[in-house]
Formats: sequence, C-alpha cells, structure tokens
Amino acid sequence: MNKRIGATLFILFALLGQFIGIGLIKVEIFQAGENTNNLSEDRNSSLHSASTTFIIPSVPHYYQTTNYYCGPASVQMVYDFYGPYISQLEIADVARADSSYGCYTDDLRRATHFSRLSTSVGNDMPGSITGYTNRSIGYGAFEVQLLTVDYLVDIVGDGHPVVVLQYYDEGHSSGHFRVVIGYVRNGAITQLIVHDPWYSGPGPTGPNVYIDYSTFLDLWSYSTNWALFICPWDVTVSSSSLVAINSTFTVSAIVEYVIPSLFTPVYTASTCKATIQLPAGFSLAPSEMYTKNLNPVSLPAGDVGTATWQVVADVLNSEDFISVNASGSVSGSVSAHGPYSGYSYTDLIGGNGSKLVKIVEKLPEDENMLPIIIIITTAIIGVVVISIVVVLIVRKAKRKTPE
Repeated sequence: MNKRIGATLFILFALLGQFIGIGLIKVEIFQAGENTNNLSEDRNSSLHSASTTFIIPSVPHYYQTTNYYCGPASVQMVYDFYGPYISQLEIADVARADSSYGCYTDDLRRATHFSRLSTSVGNDMPGSITGYTNRSIGYGAFEVQLLTVDYLVDIVGDGHPVVVLQYYDEGHSSGHFRVVIGYVRNGAITQLIVHDPWYSGPGPTGPNVYIDYSTFLDLWSYSTNWALFICPWDVTVSSSSLVAINSTFTVSAIVEYVIPSLFTPVYTASTCKATIQLPAGFSLAPSEMYTKNLNPVSLPAGDVGTATWQVVADVLNSEDFISVNASGSVSGSVSAHGPYSGYSYTDLIGGNGSKLVKIVEKLPEDENMLPIIIIITTAIIGVVVISIVVVLIVRKAKRKTPE
C-alpha cells in the first residue's frame, strides 16, 4: 500500500509539474516574442549570406543644381534623411563651394557643424546666413580614412548613410562626392549601392546606383578611402504613456553623442544642455527649470548624458508629445582654399526626441501582470487540489490497514 501511495504521489506531482511547466513555457514565449524575427534570421543566416541586398530605406535623392555642387547635394541627402530639409545653396555657401574646384572635405565637415552661432562666408549667396533656415543647430560629424570597405558596410548596415569622395569614373578624370546607402553581399561584398548627385551621363547616375566592389575601391582611392559620417544626437525621451490628472510624473532624457566605434572620438561637446518642451495641458513642477545641464556637462563623442524633469498633468484628456532638445558646443577649423582664408569656429550640435503622453482620470490596472497572476493562481489551486487528494488517499489507506 505504501508503494501505491508513493506511486500515486509521484504521478500527481509529475502532472502538477507538467501543468506548471506549461505555464512557465507560456511566460517564456511572451518574453521571447520580440526576438522571433532575430531567431528566424539566425536560422536562415546561411541562406541570407548567399545573396543579400541591403538598402537604408527612405534616404532621399537630390541631383546637384550646378556642376560643382556634388558635395552640397550629397550632404543635403543625409540632412534630409534625418530631417529637416536644408537647401543646397545654403550648404554650398557655408562649405565655401567654388566653381574651380567644388568643395573641400574639411569645408563639408564644417558645414555639418554649422549652427546659429556662425555666419556663412561663401560667395554663392547674395547675402549670408546665421544658422541654416530650417535647423538652428548642427549635426555630429566625423571625417576618417577607412581601412576597408567592410568598415564602411558596418556603418551603412547600422542605418547611417555615409558621404564618400571618389573619382567620378574609372578614367580618374576628377573628384566626385556620392552617398553610400547600401550593399550587395554574396558571401563577401560584391557591390556598393550609392545615390549619385550628378545630373547627366556618361555612366549610371541618380538614385540607387550599383557599383562593383573592385570598381568602388578604385574610385575611392581618389581620397584614400575618405568618408564623412553625419548624425544628430540620439535623444530618447522616457515617461509613462498614461498619467493621472493632477499627478506629478518624471520625464527623463538619455542623450547619445553618436559615433561609429572605429572612428576617433574628436570634437568633444562642452556646456551640454537639454531643454524640455511641454504641450498645452502639462506644466513643470514648482522649482523645476526648462533648461538643464546634461550629466555630464561635457560629452565626448560616443558618450551618453542624462537629464530629468518633474512634470504636472494639468488638463484631463490632454494628449501630445513632450519633446527634449539637447545640444553642446564643439570647435573646429578649416584650411585656406582658393580665394578663402582658413579660420576656426565654434558651433552648437545636437538632436531632439519626443514621447507621446496622455492625461487620464484614473490609471488602468496593469494588464501585463494578468498572465503571471493566472499562472500563479493556477499553480496554487493545483497544489491545494493535490494536497486534498493525497489526504484522502492516505485516510483511505489507513482505514484499510488492519490493526
């Protein structure tokens, strides 16, 4: 009889373990749901490596508006990818474009840092501008001579279009700026995909031009593999999506000064600040300030700064984006070119982010806990049921045992 009881208990606990195990498996599925595509990609990696075409989506293409604006047109494409639109003429005036030579690489990098702290000094506009019309602060920008195409592909694969300076054609006739937006991989890289700003032949020009690997390398030798990385600061704004009326809640900003890992971290940003912008229906808590220093206040390229605010939810059913703008000062210089003298500059660079928040009368219960609550409750009920069954079996066994 003791053996029967032991066997019965074993089966019952095995069933309970299986029952609870099913619940735990469900939890695991819920947690792994976001990574399902990555698992599929890993399983098919050998198939993908056989033939893969990657293109950064939504990179706009512009033709150069003059025969020497390939540099400003290339930078314009990257600007417009991140937003907002900036005209070639304004970029050309900041980059000191000249009909005799086009643009120099350091002037293009300088044009990327350009902000409301500076005034353009080119000759292409009848007047000058102080900051771009549609963007008052500049972008993070870094020049580099990349060692291999693989380094370039890594940057593009992360979703960043890159400006390169190459020969226009295999005849090595002249220099020409293009924007690399993708690649083709057949085991190894076989083609690079570029937006070419040139507006007429010979040769393929315009958007989505495929260049063979060996040809790309040959053309790139013009500048010893020069590349210009352009990117605004990545500002991630966090808070509750729903907040109760008259409550005080926290808004935080994480600010990353983006730079590829292979680049030298130059142009450290100083006096870094973040400013919160609140829509109607929201206000700052007492003693809070709209503009704060980032922590840390000096931000080397590749580092992250933070800031937080306490915000009050004032008006019921208000729903809008809370935005944060972040910026810091960088300094650089350009050499003398053609009719222009060299000079130094200090400009603001940065970026912005936002979070959609709604004010409600009462916060709903956290529905994310429901599956876990169900599993725990089921497990408890299962234990209780098994305990009762065991007690009954033991009692029955005792009644049948002779004294």
